[in-house]
Amino acid sequence: MELTSNLSNEPHWFTPPGSATNTRAVDPVLDDLLAQLGNLFVPSQQQHGLGTLAARAQCRAITEQIAARLHVDCEQILSVSRVQHVAFVRQLAMYLGRKKTGASWHVLGKFFNRNHATVIHACNVIQRRMSDPVSGPAFTKLIAQLEEQISVTVPATTKAAA
Repeated sequence: MELTSNLSNEPHWFTPPGSATNTRAVDPVLDDLLAQLGNLFVPSQQQHGLGTLAARAQCRAITEQIAARLHVDCEQILSVSRVQHVAFVRQLAMYLGRKKTGASWHVLGKFFNRNHATVIHACNVIQRRMSDPVSGPAFTKLIAQLEEQISVTVPATTKAAA
């Protein structure tokens, strides 16, 4: 009898989980920490659902504008084509998509039907070409012109969801 009465006076952390006497007090700091820990394991599509939709819509707009400016079909850019001109335009679209939207490597990779490492490589290739001592200034000027001409627009359905 004495042991049972002593157990009822113990703090809530001593009471075994699932027991009838487990009346855990709500600790907001602990609950917040557990929620943040849980968010680490939520798939990125659920965690950043609206951000991903907005980023994809913006990438689509950027890709369409680059395709029109450089005379390539938008669907070719998103295809598996390895034709040099198409691959180069795709790298430009990845670079400008990253620069204009700030989307993650993974989001851009999914949009372009590629791995995130391919997007990183594409951005590095464009940056290297911009820093080339011979062709760099002209290439940097082309990038700046493309950047000025690109207007990132988000479809009304995405704006309404946000």
